[in-house]
Amino acid sequence: MALGREEFDRWCRQHNEDPTDALHEEAFRGLIVYEENLRRKHGWHVRAIRTWDQIEKEGLIGSTEARVLGRSRIGFKSMMESGQRELTDEYLVIKYPDQFSPEIVQLAKARLEAWDRGETLSHAPARNPTWVRDELILALDMYLQYAGNPPPKGSAEIEELSETLNRLGRYLGIATNDRFRNGNGVYMKLMNFRRFDPVFTQAGKRGLSRGGQAEEEVWNEFASNPECCHEMAQTIRLALAGAQEGETIADLGGDDIEEAEEGRVFTTMHRGHERNTALINRKKRRALAALGKLACEACGFDFRERYGDRGEGFIECHHIKPVHTLKPGDKTKPADLRLLCSNCHRMVHARRHWLTIEELIAIVHRGTEVGVPMVERA
Repeated sequence: MALGREEFDRWCRQHNEDPTDALHEEAFRGLIVYEENLRRKHGWHVRAIRTWDQIEKEGLIGSTEARVLGRSRIGFKSMMESGQRELTDEYLVIKYPDQFSPEIVQLAKARLEAWDRGETLSHAPARNPTWVRDELILALDMYLQYAGNPPPKGSAEIEELSETLNRLGRYLGIATNDRFRNGNGVYMKLMNFRRFDPVFTQAGKRGLSRGGQAEEEVWNEFASNPECCHEMAQTIRLALAGAQEGETIADLGGDDIEEAEEGRVFTTMHRGHERNTALINRKKRRALAALGKLACEACGFDFRERYGDRGEGFIECHHIKPVHTLKPGDKTKPADLRLLCSNCHRMVHARRHWLTIEELIAIVHRGTEVGVPMVERA
């Protein structure tokens, strides 16, 4: 396959980059010079195939960041030894810092400074945490709103989403710095979704290759229902708007539950309804008035019957409204709760997706009739 300026320009445009700007002009010249260095050293048949492949998959910006983050910087060493400092990825990152993430700019500076001191800098700084479901839902919502052709890097829409993600990162307690999710990274994350979009895959196109399993899971769960995805994204934004400055939501790790498909914000809202003491006590009083006992509505377990006085009044409540329909400030009624023993409640939340009460009952009783009636089904 021929590899030259035509391919370079086409691949950059596929990633909404302008191949005619100064950065791209200098980067292409650097790539050609690097290939000339390789040929002089290894023979005229040699090409920088890995670099070309990166540009095709990730565009110039994404591929440059990936190379700067790489531990083995053979290309950097080759260019510096040849006196071609101004054509290295690191030099271009420093020259055009607005095009790259802050951590990449910092690493590029550190590598050049280390070279000037006669040292080698091979380590990369700690990467930002992996994107969580709440973030991916916000990103997928924008991707779907623009039918797979998101606004370009630096646009007001991308920057607004970046700011929202930074607020969300602080709210979730995972943000590492003020530019936790910068505009370039946000744009690249949107382009990751093209890997799963049949509009592009069936046309033989590929999205950015870097990404995790969570992206595919979120795509499979919500891409077929853009309205639902948009509603969830709006709910996350509402939760952020209502949060106090500096407020964060607690880590769910100690709850022995799996995060809901809809993410941490929705999971926290759901758990808040299940911990409403006044509401739970109302539910228990109604159950006692109707049945004379507090028994699990799935398996029939009665703590009072099993443990005597020590189990008096003990049982847990599970909130049954579909998680994706929850809103900040929603009022919950006793009819929205089901009484469950600790084991059954843990099984509901043990993994994605969370079980419905009907699914739980089917598992517990293997098709037999439940012995304990549910209280207030309506």
